[in-house]
Amino acid sequence: MKSRDIVETLGYKVHTLVNGSFKENCYVVEHPRNSRVSLIDPGSEFELICDYLDQLSLSPSQILLTHGHFDHIGAVDDLVEYFKCPCYIAAEEKRLVRQAGIYAYRFNRTKLLPPLSLTYFTAAGSPETIPRDVTIIFTPGHTSGGVSYLFGEDILFTGDSLFHSFMGPTNYPTSDYQKLITSLEGLFKNIPDQCLIFPGHGKHWSIIEGRKWWDKVRKDPPQFHLFGDK
Repeated sequence: MKSRDIVETLGYKVHTLVNGSFKENCYVVEHPRNSRVSLIDPGSEFELICDYLDQLSLSPSQILLTHGHFDHIGAVDDLVEYFKCPCYIAAEEKRLVRQAGIYAYRFNRTKLLPPLSLTYFTAAGSPETIPRDVTIIFTPGHTSGGVSYLFGEDILFTGDSLFHSFMGPTNYPTSDYQKLITSLEGLFKNIPDQCLIFPGHGKHWSIIEGRKWWDKVRKDPPQFHLFGDK
């Protein structure tokens, strides 16, 4: 695992920890206004993620998952136990979470026990304990319960729904190409102009860059495939 550049906005500090065989982005988000820390998609390397947080004397108040694929959730139970914090994911992801061990072995020849310490939420029942400056945006398509998290008007975490210059893949169980197109249309239409986009893999970019790209490719957007067909 390695740490990429730390990005600071007017309201937040974002640390990117690239971990696991598929170079998944785990994000540590500091909320300077209220001293809270959020952890986004903690990937698979518990010890290295934990050591990084301990070195900075940071303790997450919550873990937020964008979706239930195995490369994003492997370290969840250990982190929840160590930091005594809740972990949230959309209820539509229960199936993928249950099957995470199967896919981890199939595509990475690794053993993974699906996390048990999850709090599931729905559009009608978003957790009250999530910080008030965090907005849950349902962005189905890559998976049926995929979500993005908007922090204030500064930063957006899109998981594998949207990468830099690529639409997320839709060749997996519970994927839906047209739903993802609709989800991305909504993001590019409604996200504030100053926002930075942090994807589940690869580098971050701005919403302005994203809109320009989308205007050129929206009729047939390129998709990035991480580990073949599921």
